[in-house]
Amino acid sequence: MVAILRVLLSLFILSLLFNGALFGEEGSLDTLLSKNLKGLNTSSVGVAVLELDKGVIYGINKHAAFKPASVAKIATSKLALEELGPNYKFKTDVYVSGRKGSKVSTLTVRGAGDPSLTTEQLWVLAREIRAAGVRDIGKLILDDSFFLVTRERSGQRAYEAGSSALSFNFNSVSFKVCPANKVGLPASLVADLFELPFSFYGSIKTTSSGAGRYLIDEVRGKEFTYRISGSIRRSSKCSRIYRSVRNPLLHFGLALRAFLDYVGVVVRSKEIKRGKLSVNS
Repeated sequence: MVAILRVLLSLFILSLLFNGALFGEEGSLDTLLSKNLKGLNTSSVGVAVLELDKGVIYGINKHAAFKPASVAKIATSKLALEELGPNYKFKTDVYVSGRKGSKVSTLTVRGAGDPSLTTEQLWVLAREIRAAGVRDIGKLILDDSFFLVTRERSGQRAYEAGSSALSFNFNSVSFKVCPANKVGLPASLVADLFELPFSFYGSIKTTSSGAGRYLIDEVRGKEFTYRISGSIRRSSKCSRIYRSVRNPLLHFGLALRAFLDYVGVVVRSKEIKRGKLSVNS
């Protein structure tokens, strides 16, 4: 909710700026933009000011196609407030069947698109399952049917991640790259979550000079498998690289199973299965 209010406040300030510029209170919009875009390539910038009954009344590259970037939050926040209301809460439900004491034959997790389901929240969920007395699970079923339509990722960058009703860590993983203590040695690479079955091919070399560029690219068709190459300067600080995941449901399931194992809850089946809960919500 705080993030939504920040976006709306930014929109309000932006509207005041545009209104002031258009009506001469802060100078022309052309003057404001030329001042703030000085030194930038204006072909990569688009501006369109619209009046609902007149259409576009001012524009720069107004017919060019651009990625929406962060301004997409404005329309998303407005729609969310209108359709869901400010007090809406996302729910992730857990159901068990075939329970005998501390053993259950099936544990089903049904998602509803909670965008805040991160490592910390999933860890709490695993602890709550244990606190409910469950110690032994036959199989784990994941229900992501809440979304009627989902979008696959458009690329490997974290901001290109796809959508899922059971998203975890924004459907992305991160890698921390640190130079070795000695030039010539491979840099260290730590994946988060390290509990997932990551595989890496290649290495990132530690150098004394140079551009210090490296790549972490997913191997096509292989889950959590990456090809790494390039170099990092010995004097560089550690950096963190984010990548989208191809299979959000598998990402969620493997992480949950690892956390359950940590808290002493055994999951017998190693297969992560998709299913649809048959009970009424």
